[in-house]
Amino acid sequence: MPYLDHPPSLKTAGVLLLFLLSSSFLAAINLQVSPANAAVIESPTETETATSTPEPTETPTPLPSPSETPTVEPTSTETSTATPIPTDTPTATPTPGETPTPTATLTTEATLTLTPTATDTPVIELLSAEDPISALAVPGDVVINEIVTDPQQSWSANNFNGVPGIGPASATTDEFIELHIKKSNLNLTGWTIELLDNSPVTGNLVDNPGAAFQVINYLGTGNSINTVAGDYLVLGNVTGSGTMNNDILIILKDNAGTIIDKVELGSDLENDGTGDGAPDGTGRGGNANDTTDEAVLRYPNGVDTDNDVVDFVTGKVTMGSSNDSAIPPPLPPGAPILISEFLYDGTTPSTEGDEFIELCNPNPFDVDLTGYKVGDEEIQGGGESMYQLPLSTTLAIDTCLVIARNATQFQARFGFTPTLEVGSLSKYTAWGSGSWSLANDGDELLLLGPNNEILDSVAYRNGNYTALGLEADASAPEPLSLQRVWPTDTNSMPHDFVRAEPNPGERTIPPTPPATILPPAALPDGMYAYWGDLHAHTTYSDGSGPPHYALAVARAAGLHFQAITDHDWWLNSLEWAKILTQTVNATVPGQFVALRGVEWTHEAAGHINVFNTGALLNSRTDPMFSTLPDFYSWLAAQPDAIAQFNHPDPSYGGTFFNFAYHPAAAQVMFMQEIGNNAQKYTTYEPSFAQSNMAGWRVAPTNNSDHHQAKWGSQSSARTGLVAPALTENDLLAAMRARRVFATEDSNLAVALRVNGAWMGSSLTATGPLSLTVDLVDPDPEPLTLFLYDSNLPLAAVPLESSTGQWTTTVKARPGHFFWVKVVQADGNTAYTAPVWIEGQAALEKLVINEILPAPYDHDWDNDGTADYRDEWIELYNPTNYPVGLGGWQLADSSGAAYNIPLDEVIPAHGFAVFYRARTQFSLNNDSETVSLTHPNGAVVDTFTYRHSPGYDESYCRLPDGGTAWSDDCGPSPQTANWEKAPAGPLTVKIYDAKRLTYNAWVRVKGHVTAPPGLLGTRTMYIQDNTSGIMIYLPKDHRLSFNLGDRLEVVGHLRTFHEEFEIAVSKRGDIGFLEPGAPLPPLPIATTSLLEPYEGMLVMLQGQAVDFKGRTTLWVDDGSGWAKTTIRKTTGIKKPFINRGDPLAVVGIVSQYSDKDNPSRNDYRLLPRYQTDLIVAATATPAPTHWPALLPETGY
Repeated sequence: MPYLDHPPSLKTAGVLLLFLLSSSFLAAINLQVSPANAAVIESPTETETATSTPEPTETPTPLPSPSETPTVEPTSTETSTATPIPTDTPTATPTPGETPTPTATLTTEATLTLTPTATDTPVIELLSAEDPISALAVPGDVVINEIVTDPQQSWSANNFNGVPGIGPASATTDEFIELHIKKSNLNLTGWTIELLDNSPVTGNLVDNPGAAFQVINYLGTGNSINTVAGDYLVLGNVTGSGTMNNDILIILKDNAGTIIDKVELGSDLENDGTGDGAPDGTGRGGNANDTTDEAVLRYPNGVDTDNDVVDFVTGKVTMGSSNDSAIPPPLPPGAPILISEFLYDGTTPSTEGDEFIELCNPNPFDVDLTGYKVGDEEIQGGGESMYQLPLSTTLAIDTCLVIARNATQFQARFGFTPTLEVGSLSKYTAWGSGSWSLANDGDELLLLGPNNEILDSVAYRNGNYTALGLEADASAPEPLSLQRVWPTDTNSMPHDFVRAEPNPGERTIPPTPPATILPPAALPDGMYAYWGDLHAHTTYSDGSGPPHYALAVARAAGLHFQAITDHDWWLNSLEWAKILTQTVNATVPGQFVALRGVEWTHEAAGHINVFNTGALLNSRTDPMFSTLPDFYSWLAAQPDAIAQFNHPDPSYGGTFFNFAYHPAAAQVMFMQEIGNNAQKYTTYEPSFAQSNMAGWRVAPTNNSDHHQAKWGSQSSARTGLVAPALTENDLLAAMRARRVFATEDSNLAVALRVNGAWMGSSLTATGPLSLTVDLVDPDPEPLTLFLYDSNLPLAAVPLESSTGQWTTTVKARPGHFFWVKVVQADGNTAYTAPVWIEGQAALEKLVINEILPAPYDHDWDNDGTADYRDEWIELYNPTNYPVGLGGWQLADSSGAAYNIPLDEVIPAHGFAVFYRARTQFSLNNDSETVSLTHPNGAVVDTFTYRHSPGYDESYCRLPDGGTAWSDDCGPSPQTANWEKAPAGPLTVKIYDAKRLTYNAWVRVKGHVTAPPGLLGTRTMYIQDNTSGIMIYLPKDHRLSFNLGDRLEVVGHLRTFHEEFEIAVSKRGDIGFLEPGAPLPPLPIATTSLLEPYEGMLVMLQGQAVDFKGRTTLWVDDGSGWAKTTIRKTTGIKKPFINRGDPLAVVGIVSQYSDKDNPSRNDYRLLPRYQTDLIVAATATPAPTHWPALLPETGY
């Protein structure tokens, strides 16, 4: 029922009465009124009697003017009298038949007296405002609209009426919560509010006692028992001494306990595992810095989406009014400022304070940066940083500002003070709550406008490109930065940015083309030499900048042409198409030609550039390109393709499996890099000879293989193409015709013609050939011209100038090719493509002739030091003509290989020696295979040995080039091999014999300590005053000696399971010298049963500590266990021994080891006789007079 702002007319009263009489409500009816400004309908002042009376006819009466007393003129028996209007003290509701006694001062208003027409006497009870008719509340009808947990002003001073008082704020009395009433006719009686933090409070909303807050201030036209939509209820000063935490969960419930609203402030008070608390999902909660963010406000006002992070912001207090006023109206959209450079990987240790971001103005007008923000949080409400730029900061046209992480460290590196420092900027926590920290493994940077619109964004490495709508990726490890190619902005990091040396404060603008191009070199037949680069990378793979920028830089550097050849496994079809667009756009016929290519990349086989193909190949995703044979098959099916072998280097991709020839692929393989400058400048002359001798017919190129942002300027090396004009078609035709040269001088041209045919041609010719070399150099200097027949140097001609012409005559040889190398006085080198002679070349036969694998004290290479680098291999040329060695290869069994340089020649019946200091691979002493490979890939010779011939001794062919090898050679590097005269065995002490090389021929003397057959059928032991050793006897030796007999033994030093022995080849190599007394054993500690005593007769004394079967026991004297092994050939029976019994054992120290896994446990004592085992209650001490070493005479 609506509130009554003035007395009802008779018509209104009658209609009301008829409604009441016709309804089923015959009981008392409560009329809800506003106590402050609504009229009250009182009960009659006298008893009414109901009679049958016709329905009255009502005539509307106009409302009285404000100065009049309203008069009601009924057309029935109804009368009207004045009705009192109560003041603040309510009037009790009378019972029927009574006349109420007013208890308030009344203001006279019209009183309505009703005469009912019914015969019954109805009783109408009009109740007071204490019991109104209430609407039913549902969630959202009342919302928690504003929260202040960290007051900055004194709100309690004015009883929370919306006006702050004078004086400081109190954390205990000035907190408040504002509710926004969104539905009328609600009665808030019995409602509760819960404040859940570490000191929770639950209490009534409006009822006292028991209210949760000490101040309850209803602001609006309604009241707490009869609300009006749009009003506010302010609850201030939590009851008791409690306060609200900045992290708090607030729950509003109606009188039935139904949750009407709930707000989580700060961190996860609900324990639902998500950071979804107002205002930003972090632990910030209600924490305030000043009055500008004192309140956590629902914005827009009263809007509830059940997402506190979305629904709430921070701002100024708006108590009792709309929160919309706390948020300033949207500012005009910000002008587009661009992130023009950023450095995320600083060089300052630990702090990386030299990190910076640069912002530049691309607009034709100055831009006010008020309201702009910058930071690394890509999503609003996240935990990374966002900072506000200072108010009224202006960025002029074509200027930049630099924001450094640390101004001091930035200045120390770059030499000037940055525009701003991160530490001086205010955090913008409405977007990101964290602090500046650019992660080296990946992050994002955003520039926000005044309305938080994203004006620009970048990402790098593992950053969130998708969230920002960016195309990945980009990186710039220290000391580099990422710089926008000004003012390109396509939201593609590879297309928009270049990785280069930092340039803070300056834009990276593509260079303008040169005013005039480098003049091409004029050559005969209307041809010209053009210089350029056929191998370069961009950020579409592992390069440093986008293709359009690379091409602009290359053109500005003076190149006539530049190819973009990104790695195939990085490229996608979109980037492949974009490269074509950029090369087409960059091409200006007659001035500059941009070419698109792709680098097939295989980690084992090598890298190959492919030009003039529309299809994108990708070895990473397509099995067709995953192996070298498969790639060759695909390449052979592309008749228009032009291919180039790149940097043939085993440590840098591979050598195409040693240039194994593929006839079909060879039809489109036109070039090979003889020079490459990717990591460090390297030339590949031997590989160039090798591939051409294998049949490939490739022209030399010298390319940058750029990965840095220095296209065309990193070195002076160039590839030269000879063509009639500077167009794409003419250059492709030159590549296909192999009219190509390679040069380290950026403007030197060299060209070869044979019988008038240009380099790159194949001739069917015999007899003499006329050869002409044309040289053009605007900066002429002396040079030396080298002419080659395949890999054989034919001539070395000094010339006074690098401009001119040189001619000569050569003899055609089937299957050979002629080409030229020139070396200028400054060292710069250039190469021509060959001219090939059709036919099959005769195979050149060289042999490995001599090898010395174990140098010792002789300085074989004459470098002043005798060391391991004096190993050497000798080759021999058995033919009647010299052989060029360029491209030949020496290798050992480990796979290590040495490519012989181009200018090496071995004369007819001559020698060539290669020392380890040069080859850099090692010859093993014990076992090795050495191979010699022809440039065409054929292995022409191998030699394998199983052990070293001895220190400073060699293996050799006898005679030179023969089929038989000998280890009785006198080492003879670079001279004819010879055989040493037969030599006798080396007479040595046993101790010294053990230190000779394997298989050394020795003569030793000693006393028998174990006769033949005692410890093995072909085994005996002898000992001198230095050591003992096992003698390995020949088969069917039929030898017998007594203990102590003195013998002379001749044999070869060897090992059996790592125990030294002297192997005797025949019975006569053992001679009896004289009888002698048995040698006494040498007492040693059990822990000393090791190599120094191997082969000697010793005694162990100690306790028996362990047993194994009937043949093995262990003795320990307290220093460590020693093993004793009883050989079956001795006939010894192990006596009964208990663990711990004293024991003495005499025997020979022996070793039996696994070659690959020897250990101290491999040594054992071999007793000879039953009497060598002495078991007693107390071990007999060793004789004190036994010597440690026995005297030896007779030598």
